[in-house]
Formats: sequence, structure tokens, C-alpha cells
Amino acid sequence: MYRYHKLNVVHRSRDPQTAAFSFALGIFLGLMPISIFATMLALFVPRRLGMRTIPAVIGTFFSNWITAPFILAAAGMMGQFLTTGQIAGFKAMLPPSDLGWRESATFFFYQGWAFLLGITVVSFIGGLVAYVAVFWAVKGAIGLRKAKLMERMRTHIHLPHLHRKHAEPSDGSVPTQKKSSTH
Repeated sequence: MYRYHKLNVVHRSRDPQTAAFSFALGIFLGLMPISIFATMLALFVPRRLGMRTIPAVIGTFFSNWITAPFILAAAGMMGQFLTTGQIAGFKAMLPPSDLGWRESATFFFYQGWAFLLGITVVSFIGGLVAYVAVFWAVKGAIGLRKAKLMERMRTHIHLPHLHRKHAEPSDGSVPTQKKSSTH
């Protein structure tokens, strides 16, 4: 599966900026808590922006059931840091047991706001990191493609053989001609 992603995002790209922006958009959408809608948005938004669809869709797959706990934890901690200035841990995200219904609703409203702010920042940072990584990967792939093309061209160019009567010695001296004897 990694090879498929690499082929579609890196090796088939001609413009590093377009591929990098498309993939970064997919990462941003994939990290946002919009689940399946991220992939559907990645099918339509890049076309509206004049970007490529496949890298954007592939970028949305970064968020999956394996990476989701880490993404959610990073978003929660980022939200805590941005709203309170400190990271108190996961227990601070749960309401105290002695709160009433209204206080619990208010508590979850503020936690939701902090989480939304945190996931937006985490998604933006993830998009930036993805942009830089894909940009340089595509630039490297384009450079390798050009180098292979130049090498292929060098091996296929046929120069006519220059026939020399005498081989020149490697020491730079003038070659001497041997006289053949006829009997």
C-alpha cells in the first residue's frame, strides 16, 4: 500500500507545488474530525482549487483507526495548551463527578471548543509538514527522472567510429610506424 501511495503522489507528479499542496490539503481534511466526509471533500475541493484529486484523497487516509488515538490526544493537549496555557493531562478533560447537569454541559462545551481549536492547529501543522515532505520528495523524484533520462540519452546516442590508422601511445609521444616487409 505504501508503494501505491508513493507512486501516485511522488513519481507521477510533474509539479512539486501542486502535488504537495494537494497532499497537504488531504492531510488537513483527514486530521479534522469530519470522518468519511474528509474523503468526499477531497474528491471535490482540489478540483475547485485547480489541484490534483488523487494526492488529496490519499492524504485523508493518514487518519485511520491506528493513528486516531494519537491525533485525538495531540488535539486535546494542544487545545488545553491554547485555552489554558498549560497541559493538565486527560483527567482534566473529564468533568468532576460533583457537577450538575448544566455545569457538566458547560464543561463539555468548553472542552469541545478547546478540542476544536486544538484539532484545527494540529491539522494545520500536519498539512505544513506534509507539504514540505511531499514537495522535497517530488523534487527529488523529478531530479532522479531527469538524471535517468539523461543517462538513457547518453547510452542511446551513437557516434560514428573514428578510424585511426595508429593508436596514440598513452605517454604522449608520437607513434612510430612499423614497416612491413614483403618477401
